[in-house]
Amino acid sequence: MPHIIKSGVGKGTLAKINDENQLCVESGSIKHIAYVSSRKNLAFEFTTSQFTITNSEYAVLRFKPTNDLYDMYIERISINWNGGNTNHDRVAFIKLYMGMEAPSANNSSITPVNIKIDNTSTADADIDQWDTVGSGMTVSSNGDIFKLIHASQGYTPVDLHGSVVVPKNGIIGITAEGEEDGKLSLGLTYYAYEKGVS
Repeated sequence: MPHIIKSGVGKGTLAKINDENQLCVESGSIKHIAYVSSRKNLAFEFTTSQFTITNSEYAVLRFKPTNDLYDMYIERISINWNGGNTNHDRVAFIKLYMGMEAPSANNSSITPVNIKIDNTSTADADIDQWDTVGSGMTVSSNGDIFKLIHASQGYTPVDLHGSVVVPKNGIIGITAEGEEDGKLSLGLTYYAYEKGVS
C-alpha cells in the first residue's frame, strides 16, 4: 500500500512512496528558460542575417555579455542551412570558440529581443555579426574551439540547455563553412541568471 506525503503549504505538493519503495512526486514542471522568461523577464533571442558561405571558414558571430550581476546561459543555437546552392544535401560546419577577438571590420551589431513579448528589458551583451562584406568578420583570432557541429540541410536546433555559461566579458565566437556555396543563418536563445544563484 503506497504512502502519501503532503506538504502543509497551500494545497500541498503530493509525493508518494510506491510498492517498490520509490518516491514519486506528482507535480508539474517547466523548462528553466520558461521560468526565467516568465518570472524574471531575462530570456532573449536573436537571429542573424542570411549569409552566403563557401568552403572557407567565415567568422560570422561574436557574443560578449557586459552585465556585472548576471551570467548568460546559452539555451539553444539554431542553424538554418539550405544544404548548398547546387546539391542541397551538403553539410555546413559550425564551430564554437571561446575568446574570439573583437572584429575590426566587416561586422554589424545585433539587438536581441526579450522572449516575453510584453517586456522590453534589454540584454546586456555586445553582439556582432558578419555584415556579408568580404569573407567573414575581420578578427585577429577565432580563439579556442570547443564545439564542432555538422548541420544538414534545413533547420538544426542545437539544444545546450544552459550548459554553456558566459560571464561578463566572456566571449563566444561562431564560424561557419559549407561543403559548397550555400545560404546560412543562425539564431541564439539565452537567458541571464544572477551570479552565484543555483
